[in-house]
Amino acid sequence: MEDDERRGVLAALRDLVAGRRDADDESELMGRVAELVTSSLEQLRQHAGVVRYLRPTVCDQLVAVGEPFELVADLTALRGLLAERVRFFVGSREVGEVPVDAGAAFVMAQGMSPGLHEARYEALGPAGVVVQRGPAGRVQVVGDGPVVLLDAAVALDPTEPAAPLRELARRGLHVAWVDFSSLARRDLVRRAIERRALPDGALLTHLREGLDPNLPMDAYQNFVRTAIRRMRASGVAVVGVVSRQTRELALCPGEELALASPAELDGLLLDERWVEALLERARSLQERRRTSDPITFRLDETTRTSAVDGNACAIEFDNGRARRLVLDAIEGASRSVDFQVYIVEDGRLMDHLGAALIRAARRGVRVRLLVDALYSREQALGLRNPILMSLAQQPGVEVRANDPIPLTDLFAFQALKKRDHRKLVVVDASRAFVSGRNAGDAYYTGFDEVAITDFTPHERIPWLDAHIEVRGPLLRDIMSCFEDAWVRNGGTPRQVPPTPEPLGETRARLVVHLGTGDANGMAAYETILEVATEYVYIVNDFPIVSTLAAAVRRALARGVRVVLLTGNGLPRRNDGTFFRGPIYRELFEHMTKGRLEPLLRRGLEAYEYATPEELPLVVCRGGVVRPYVHAKLMSADGRVLSVGSANLDATASFWEREANVVLEDADAVLVAERWIEAALARSWRIDPDGEYWQREWRVRELVARFWPESLYS
Repeated sequence: MEDDERRGVLAALRDLVAGRRDADDESELMGRVAELVTSSLEQLRQHAGVVRYLRPTVCDQLVAVGEPFELVADLTALRGLLAERVRFFVGSREVGEVPVDAGAAFVMAQGMSPGLHEARYEALGPAGVVVQRGPAGRVQVVGDGPVVLLDAAVALDPTEPAAPLRELARRGLHVAWVDFSSLARRDLVRRAIERRALPDGALLTHLREGLDPNLPMDAYQNFVRTAIRRMRASGVAVVGVVSRQTRELALCPGEELALASPAELDGLLLDERWVEALLERARSLQERRRTSDPITFRLDETTRTSAVDGNACAIEFDNGRARRLVLDAIEGASRSVDFQVYIVEDGRLMDHLGAALIRAARRGVRVRLLVDALYSREQALGLRNPILMSLAQQPGVEVRANDPIPLTDLFAFQALKKRDHRKLVVVDASRAFVSGRNAGDAYYTGFDEVAITDFTPHERIPWLDAHIEVRGPLLRDIMSCFEDAWVRNGGTPRQVPPTPEPLGETRARLVVHLGTGDANGMAAYETILEVATEYVYIVNDFPIVSTLAAAVRRALARGVRVVLLTGNGLPRRNDGTFFRGPIYRELFEHMTKGRLEPLLRRGLEAYEYATPEELPLVVCRGGVVRPYVHAKLMSADGRVLSVGSANLDATASFWEREANVVLEDADAVLVAERWIEAALARSWRIDPDGEYWQREWRVRELVARFWPESLYS
């Protein structure tokens, strides 16, 4: 569709919203809108760089001595279709033989000596015949010393001096290469390194390979930042980068990187203080790694947050109790209520919540309500939410929309994807709730509070969700999080109150994810999976993004028990049949479950949450509901737990703003884990070879064809 036609559709939409257009024209107009949306979604699918970043790819790796690493064989060639098993080698050493899983194979390796090692694979077909051979990348294993990343563009430019690069290696610094280009030029770079006798090392091409040039610069910086933080957390002391793109890299704040252009490097190497500073940065990192708790160290490095002692924290899974806690807190407010939410829905919950906020304002309490413009339908594409419009007219109540969307941005998919998904409630600067719950009935209605029959529609069936209530010093970080969002959206700034006094013994941190600007939420989840030694509990019902799926695979390969408590996109009865609901919810259910198949085959335990049998109002067949699970929680070994707004999918990991509280306190973590274990005991375990799972596999396969990962991401 041409630009003039797009502008015509937008003008017609404005007239329709304003009531200046005849309703008879609406059907034709909606057809034209559908055509435009389809073309915009196709544009989204073309952003393969995001998907490639989130999906494991075959490439070189840079790892610390003693750290495990994953080798991947991508069997895309025709002969690979015959493969049943894959055998992996590092050098001449065989490191494992594994079955083929959905056209790929993965194996964990460990214990390599320092140096640069070639990895390869052999794909075995029927009777063990080799049907395909290929590279599995190179693995550079480094010790405690400093690592400097060299831009591959420097190797490709013969006018750039080679001597300073060789001098880096001579001074005892580990050297690896990174390609910031969108071109697939790995072989070209390697030949240039060999021809110019440059120091050899792993070539990390995954940082920007395949990125669409239209992605925002902060997305590019995000990829660079995340990769470097991940390496540092695993013991690879990346302390410097030599690149002609130092201006872009300098926009990655707080990474403790020495940045130098090739032209500057020769002079810097003449200054012994510069080299010593690199050595000291590496020593400092490794000393922190040796002396810190592994969980604390990794979270510090990957999320750039700090844990705070002295908090009182409580996690609440029961929707009814959660509603009463939040409403009671607002009813008891004497100074301020700050409420941020993603979705505001008409219903009983919003009636009670709105009344509580109005009563608070009439008592003289300052009430600020911040909602996502798109998902609360407030100042998005010409829409206004009548609930929010009414609240905004109340004296003492301020309402603002996160990231309003003008009609002109209808087809700008980044505006539709980069949303604020956080849910925060702060009362009197003394009590806060960090939550997965939106302002709607499904999130705040208990399973014991609603009658559920066989004819009950899905929208009246509650969802399993969770929040964490926080009192103590961590409140200051939560208040700052709200304040930043409020001011970013045009609100009048207010001074954040002083840090509250300690009120408990729980050590916790707030992990804030700023959309494409970082990957903190995903990094925290990945860290929990990486530090686990015994078990991991996950509570969520969204498709697990490929980066975290790879972390799950690595945990399973280490012998860690990984257990997922999930639900159903469209609620089921105890016999597995669906309650009445829209087809898109059923399709989402099949898409989500289809993504679990490879992990189930590798040992993931997955359960569909089931309500207790003794609920008197639940009278559907079997007396049990297997509902949707909206909670976002991950814990490991009774030592660390994350709860908040971030799902484990691509949207939460990359696009949207999120907030999670991470507990590093055994007592608090074990309370939540006991609840999860009790829920698991009554829930439905998914058997990938069972009748229930097998009878829907054709539907899952069909949905996967029409709901590709690139479109969802």
